[in-house]
Amino acid sequence: MRITSKRPVLRSLTLPFVSGLVLLLAMAYAHAHSGDRHWVRRYDGGLSTTETAVGITADARGNVYVVGDSTESTTAGADIITVKYSSTGRRSWVRRYNGPSSLDDHAKAITRDRYGNVFVVGSSEGTATGSDYLILKYDRAGRLRWARRLDGPGHGKDEPNGLVVDRWGYAHVTGISDGESGVRNLMTVKYNPTTGRRVWARPLGTNGHHAASTAFPAASRPLVVDPSGNVYVTGSTGTTPPLQVLVKYSREGRRLWSNAYRMPGSIGIRGWHVTRDRSNRLYVAGTVEWPTAGDTDIVLTKCEPKRGKRLWVRRYNGGSRVAYGMDDEPSAGLAIDHHGNVYVGGFASNANGWERFVALKYNSHGRRLWARSYVRGHHCDRASDLAVDAAHNVYLTGTSLLTYSSYDYQTLRIDAGGRLRWLRRYDGAYHRFDFASGIAAVPGGVYVTGTTRDGTATATNVTTIKYTP
Repeated sequence: MRITSKRPVLRSLTLPFVSGLVLLLAMAYAHAHSGDRHWVRRYDGGLSTTETAVGITADARGNVYVVGDSTESTTAGADIITVKYSSTGRRSWVRRYNGPSSLDDHAKAITRDRYGNVFVVGSSEGTATGSDYLILKYDRAGRLRWARRLDGPGHGKDEPNGLVVDRWGYAHVTGISDGESGVRNLMTVKYNPTTGRRVWARPLGTNGHHAASTAFPAASRPLVVDPSGNVYVTGSTGTTPPLQVLVKYSREGRRLWSNAYRMPGSIGIRGWHVTRDRSNRLYVAGTVEWPTAGDTDIVLTKCEPKRGKRLWVRRYNGGSRVAYGMDDEPSAGLAIDHHGNVYVGGFASNANGWERFVALKYNSHGRRLWARSYVRGHHCDRASDLAVDAAHNVYLTGTSLLTYSSYDYQTLRIDAGGRLRWLRRYDGAYHRFDFASGIAAVPGGVYVTGTTRDGTATATNVTTIKYTP
C-alpha cells in the first residue's frame, strides 16, 4: 500500500490562511492608526525671532518642505525661511534669504520638481525699486542654485502669489505688478531651470481692462501648465464690478486668448484657483458677491482650452450668508482626481457669523456629488488649504476656535464617498493661537504646517505635523 505525505496539503492550506491573516492584520493596523499623529516639529529661529508659516510641499518619499517668514527683533525686516524635514521628522536643512536692502522679504508659495529641487517665490523689498518678485531655487541638499528678481515697469508693488513648475523644470510665476500708467497688472513670468534666466514676462492689464484688483491670498493657486507647456492664469480685474479673468499663454509666451467673465446680478466675481483635467479642460474656483451685504458664494467654472469658453458654472451658498470666505480671504483650495472629479474647499458662515469648514465634490459634468460642512469649535472653524490623495480622500486643514481665546489647528479626512473618517485638533504647547496654513498629502503621510504661539506675547514658531492618512 502506498502512503502519501500530507505535508503538501497542509502547506497549501497554511499559506492562504497565513496570507489572509497577515492581510487582515495589516488592514486592521492601517484602520486603527489612520489619523494618528506621527511627529510634531517646531522651528524656532532663536529667542529674538518670530516665525510665520506660509506653505508646504512634499515628495513621494515623504520629504517635507516648509516655507515661511522670520523676523528678528534686531533687524529692519523679515527674511524668507525654507525648512526641509525627512519622513521621520529629522530636520535636514534650513535656509534663510535676506534681500539686498535687508528690508522685508515675504514668502508666498513653494513647490518642487521631479528631481528634488525646491522653488520658493515671494516678494522682496529692493533698493529704490519697491517690492519685487523674488524666486529662489534650491537643490535637494539645500544649496541655493540661483535667485532672481523682477522689478515691474512701475517700480512699485510687485507681489507674486502663484508658482508652478512644468515637466521640463521651467518655473512659472504670476501675481500683481504696478505698471507705468498706474494700472496694476497680472504679471506672469517664465524662468529657465538651469540658469534662472527670465524666458519671458507678460503683463495683462496695460489697456486698463484686465488690471488686477487685489493681491491673491497665500493659499491660492492661480496658474497651471499643461503637458505642451501652455500656461493658464486666473485673477480678477480692477473694474467696477470686478470680473473673473482667465488667460492662456503659449509655451513661448504668446497670449493665445484672455477672457473676462461676469455673473448677471452680482457685484463682482473673482478667480482664485485654476486646475485642469487630462483633456486640458479648465476649472476655476473663486467667489461671487451679491448686492446683499456680506452675501458671497463659492463659484466653480469649467472652460474649454481652445478659446476659454465657459462650459458650465456652479454656485454654492449652502444656505449661508457667506460661503468660501470674504472676497479678500477666500481660500482653501481646488483639486482634481484622475477620474475628473473636482474638489473645492473653503469655509462658510451664517447670519450670526458662525463659520464652518466646507468641502464640495463635483463630477466633470458639473453635478454636485456631495457637500459637507464641519464645525467642532466655538462657531469659528475656518479652512485654509485642501489636498486630495490618489485614493480620492480629501484633506482639509485650518483653524478652529476652541474657546474665546484659544485657536487650534484642525485637520480632517473625508473619503471619496463624502464620509468623515477622522478629525484631529492640535493645541500647541503653550495653548495659545495656533493657525494651520498648508497641507500636503503623499503616500504614507499627511503633512500640515502652520504658526503657533510660543508662550510670549508676540513671538511665534512654524510648527509642522505628520499624520497617518
